[in-house]
Amino acid sequence: YRSDWLSLTSTEMVQKRFDKALERAEMVYGRMDAAQKTLIRQQVEQSRFDPQQVQTERLRRQADTLQTLRQLQRDSATAADTRSAVRGVLERSMRSPQPAYRAYAEAVARQDCEGVAAVHNSTTPKQRDVALRWLAGYVQSLRELAAQR
Repeated sequence: YRSDWLSLTSTEMVQKRFDKALERAEMVYGRMDAAQKTLIRQQVEQSRFDPQQVQTERLRRQADTLQTLRQLQRDSATAADTRSAVRGVLERSMRSPQPAYRAYAEAVARQDCEGVAAVHNSTTPKQRDVALRWLAGYVQSLRELAAQR
């Protein structure tokens, strides 16, 4: 993560995020036109994404997991204690106990959802047909995986 995000200049980070966003959009919708690429670039440039905040939370989660596992090992925990402790780690991973990070993550998620909606609203009927076929393939893959159970 450090080499992927923290070592980048802000210009490099914007370019990398734009490239990834464009790649994902084109995976779903097919080729994006110039106006759609401009829209995606604007969204990336306006994003609240902060790799340092993400890294800080990642390190908090790692420390929480290690502390929980060490405590379970030290206390010779029962199966019920272990389930409860692991459930707690998972809950704290999904919903940070840090209010500032929770607010940040919610704001970024909201911004990302608005961005996806804006890109979708900019697509042509042909691009939406491509997306429907892509989603149908995704659904089929999930059904095949579920059938293997």
